[in-house]
Amino acid sequence: MTKYKMKFLKLIVITAILPLMGCQHSTSEIDPAQHALERTTVTIGDQSWDVEVAETTAQRQQGLMFREELKAGTGMLFVFKEEDFHSFWMRNTLIPLELIWIGADLKVVDAHTLQPCTTDKCPTTEPSQKALYVLEVNAGEFKGAVGEFIFFKQ
Repeated sequence: MTKYKMKFLKLIVITAILPLMGCQHSTSEIDPAQHALERTTVTIGDQSWDVEVAETTAQRQQGLMFREELKAGTGMLFVFKEEDFHSFWMRNTLIPLELIWIGADLKVVDAHTLQPCTTDKCPTTEPSQKALYVLEVNAGEFKGAVGEFIFFKQ
C-alpha cells in the first residue's frame, strides 16, 4: 500500500470515528473517568450506602469535587495503599459532606462534617487515628460512632 493510500485510509477512519466520540463539554469540570468507578455497598451498623470506589491517586484527587448533589444513601469510598493520617480538604467541593475514617481493622476511627470551600485557601482535616479508608457521604447521614465495624459488599 502506498503512503498516500495509507494516509487516505487513516483520514477515513478518523472521519468515521470522530462523530462516534461526540463532543463532551462539561461546565462542572467532572472528570469523565469518574463515571467508570467501581461500586460497592458499605454498611455501618444499620446504615448502608451505595458508593463509588476511588482507588487510584487520580480518582482520590478528583473525589466528589464539582458535584452539585449527592443522592441520599450514596457516597464515595477512598481506598489507600497504607494506613496513615489521611487528611482531606473541601476545595471545589460544592456540598457538605460527612467524612468517616476507617482503620485497617475495619472499625470507624474518626468522623467529621465538612463544609464546602470555594476559596483558594481551604482548611484540611485530619483524623485522630490512622486510617486505611475514608467514606464520604452527605453531611448528617452518618448516625454511627467511632469503634463500629464496617462491612463491604460487592
